[in-house]
Amino acid sequence: MECPLPDEANTQSPSPSVATNGMRSFLFISSLSTRAFEHASVRAADCLILDMVGGSGKSIEQLPTLLNCLTTEISHRSLFARVNHPDTGQTENDLSHVMPSKPNGIVLSSVVGYNDVARLAAMLAVAEAEYGLEQGSTRILAVAGDSSAGIMALSSFATAQGPARRRLAGLAWDSRALLAEIGAASNARLSSDLISLARSMTLIAARAARVQAIDSCCYDADVLEQECRDGAAAGFDGKLAVEPSHIESINEIFSVTN
Repeated sequence: MECPLPDEANTQSPSPSVATNGMRSFLFISSLSTRAFEHASVRAADCLILDMVGGSGKSIEQLPTLLNCLTTEISHRSLFARVNHPDTGQTENDLSHVMPSKPNGIVLSSVVGYNDVARLAAMLAVAEAEYGLEQGSTRILAVAGDSSAGIMALSSFATAQGPARRRLAGLAWDSRALLAEIGAASNARLSSDLISLARSMTLIAARAARVQAIDSCCYDADVLEQECRDGAAAGFDGKLAVEPSHIESINEIFSVTN
């Protein structure tokens, strides 16, 4: 299925309410083909996150076309893009490819405290001015619970103020990345303790910052529903996902709880 770039005059800016309210499922997409979005489970996700991290030069160049296609075909969903961390020196290049398509927001992983969000926000302000977007309209979802340093810096979001703070849509964490960094993946008891701690700290930080609390991806389909029930009961607003087949359970369970 081909989807040409729409004329600039016909491209509508996303509604801020679409980008921030009531999202339960956040699905990472790395496919470059619009055929991937024909699957019902993908289209049911409240937020689609196009993953630019680790992509080839060719794949990055194709993203604006894909983003514009999605803006047209799935306009009622939020469209975010995950960009490389500012420390990599690739963030501005990522934004130059994605911002002309006016995404609802940007996902930043490996966040270590509010300063990382502020650095991204400054880049977004420049990009919004360059592409004629409303200042502050591009939100930020910070995956701040995917490293030990990130977990320890979560408290910085509670008292953060300024333009970058107003862009913050939510805080999330990632169990696989955290356990891999700590080296605890092979220790079941330690892994369970760390997961419980990281999950609780991310939830508390999000509540203190008054933003959405987003639970980690589930990497074991056998425990997906239990993870969803536990997260929803604890107070999380939604859940990250890397598998389209997980979206139905996430939407159903978080809808009931919320």
